[in-house]
Amino acid sequence: MTTDLVPAAEQAIALPQDLRSPKELIAEATEKAAAVKDVIERQGLFSLISGKKYVQVEGWVTLAAMYGLVPSIESTTQIPAGPGGWEAKAELRRMDTGMVLATAEAECGTEGDGDWLTRASYAQRSMAETRAVSKVCRIALSWVIVLAGYSVTPAEEVPRDGFQDRRPARAPQASQDDGKTRNDLRQALRERFDTDMDEDALAFVRSYVPDAVTTKAILFEGLTAEVCQEMVMDLEPAP
Repeated sequence: MTTDLVPAAEQAIALPQDLRSPKELIAEATEKAAAVKDVIERQGLFSLISGKKYVQVEGWVTLAAMYGLVPSIESTTQIPAGPGGWEAKAELRRMDTGMVLATAEAECGTEGDGDWLTRASYAQRSMAETRAVSKVCRIALSWVIVLAGYSVTPAEEVPRDGFQDRRPARAPQASQDDGKTRNDLRQALRERFDTDMDEDALAFVRSYVPDAVTTKAILFEGLTAEVCQEMVMDLEPAP
């Protein structure tokens, strides 16, 4: 065994992350993003929902492992109020020291959780833990998963039909603005179709308001100014 001293300039020094330059951090993240993307794509560790790819828990855990991190469940609690369900709390720790870097909480089986409301209690508890694990990894590593080209929301948190606009329709309001909007639209329809409201115009409006009735007066009651403006802009001239 040699006893020669290695000059300090030739020794490999592992710099703490907070001492590396931004370029070095991004270079490392880009390399890890490419590596985890290869695993995610080959193993199918994503869910394709409404045209977007959302990474499943196994993909998030794989990325965490590349950084020497491991998630764990700290606790699970059954929720007594409302429809019930479970809440789980997860931690993200360094493998070498066990230091906690992030925590996250997630629920399952609570109000608005779709099909999970009727699942068995054990399944709700397991999904709450899965969501918490994905979320705690996302807190620390979402900036890396973006470099891999994925959406940052974990797949387990995304509704089956994606994030749709679930706000209830605005209740009809009798006001001067509403009356003006309806009159403006009628005028636009007259100019385009040479009539107050012919069948072509009615068919067009029904395509925007599928559940509207055929009576003209009621049909216009539920339309907001924004919807009316969109319809007027999209109206095709009569042949």
